[in-house]
Amino acid sequence: RLPSCDTFLRYHVTVEPFRSIIILNIYSHIIATVNLDLNYDHPLYRPPSEADSLILQVTLGCSFNKCSFCNMYRTKDYQERPWDEIKAEIDLTSDAFPQTKRIFLADGDALNLATDDLIRIIKYLNLKFPTLNRVASYAMPKNILQKSDEDMQTLRHAGLEMLYVGVETGNDILLKKVTKGATSEGILRACQKAQSHGYTLSCMVILGLGGRTYTRQHTEDTSRLVSAVSPDYLAALNLQLGEGIHEEFAGKFGE
Repeated sequence: RLPSCDTFLRYHVTVEPFRSIIILNIYSHIIATVNLDLNYDHPLYRPPSEADSLILQVTLGCSFNKCSFCNMYRTKDYQERPWDEIKAEIDLTSDAFPQTKRIFLADGDALNLATDDLIRIIKYLNLKFPTLNRVASYAMPKNILQKSDEDMQTLRHAGLEMLYVGVETGNDILLKKVTKGATSEGILRACQKAQSHGYTLSCMVILGLGGRTYTRQHTEDTSRLVSAVSPDYLAALNLQLGEGIHEEFAGKFGE
């Protein structure tokens, strides 16, 4: 049987693009106006713990975009934004928010960027934001495994500190049914690789993904995998099939 649909979200940010910020003094008098031109490409997502972070879209969409439970980026073609655009937005936001402490690199696939490109971005962020203490991004297991150990170490030293990894389930049957593009062994290797280079790791699993048929397997194998990884943070999300993917999910799940 199919899993029940509850409330699965990768946390949608309902922020509209903004053009200017009016700075007031303690008497509510306007002392400065900062003009911005951040044209976010919606939909825009970020983890809940990045609520106070500046969001910088360095990629658009997801290079994989085949997980049957996820419609986050189905309306977008994967793109890597040019350096000139990224640099311009960093310059704008650093003038407006020089005391920014945390930055989240969106969309869903920032780690898919070439290592040299990512390092260039992160180094410039540290140059422009003197109080910056955390840069984070989503990371697919394949992103981590495709990077060499030297790449992962270099990125960590440059300032990429935290990675959010969607584990979803530890059961290989379910991983195949939802076209995750990863195996439990690959997910474990990816997470341990990130940990070995000092990254803070936040993992996500999906409650109810096994339905009634695979409830036991999903529970036991996911618990086993999470225990083996022992991430710094673990988020348990509920399953909700978003707009336009129910039939795809049902067809791939197959029972």
